[in-house]
Amino acid sequence: MEEKINVFDIELNLLTAKKAMRQVMRYMGGESVSTIELIPMEVLLKGQDDAEWKQALQSVDLLLPSEREILESAEVTDQNAIQDLENNTCLLYTSPSPRD
Repeated sequence: MEEKINVFDIELNLLTAKKAMRQVMRYMGGESVSTIELIPMEVLLKGQDDAEWKQALQSVDLLLPSEREILESAEVTDQNAIQDLENNTCLLYTSPSPRD
């Protein structure tokens, strides 16, 4: 079962690095193009009042937090998820910022 967290009304996937990589491999085996992003708290803060940006972000296939602060704000206590995030186990690709 896939767990999600909500930060500023944006649903983010909460997966360990191992589960995230498995999901990426499933996407690579498919015919369609899938989008995967790791998003930092700064970007979430900038976009928290931009409804159009939030809607676009929700269309991402796999949206993962990239900073411990995001997990803390969602009161996540899963030590595997926290450790993977702190160790930069996943490759980082940050989300584009909302319109300024």
